[in-house]
Amino acid sequence: MTDSDLTLKVLVEMRDELRGFRTDFNQRVERLEHHAVQTNQRLERVEHHAAQTNLRLEVVEHTLVDFGAQVVILGRHMKNSSTRHDHDVERHDDEIADLRTRVEKLETKS
Repeated sequence: MTDSDLTLKVLVEMRDELRGFRTDFNQRVERLEHHAVQTNQRLERVEHHAAQTNLRLEVVEHTLVDFGAQVVILGRHMKNSSTRHDHDVERHDDEIADLRTRVEKLETKS
């Protein structure tokens, strides 16, 4: 074999290896692209679930805010009720007696 034949043989082998490498590389790229598509689909599903969860959490948040406002109102009502009706029986008896007196005066005028 001459030097040019040997050089040609080496170049042919290099070409064949590059073709094999290119084929293998293209297959790997295709697999990676396939995995990327699957990953993107899964990510879209996760984003959809996150959006649904956020909607549900907004409802829960709104409900809790409403409930908190109702608790505050109830607390104020209970405080007002307890201070207004402090179970001072004598005071109530006096107020009832005063009302009776006023009714009697109105009845005698008629």
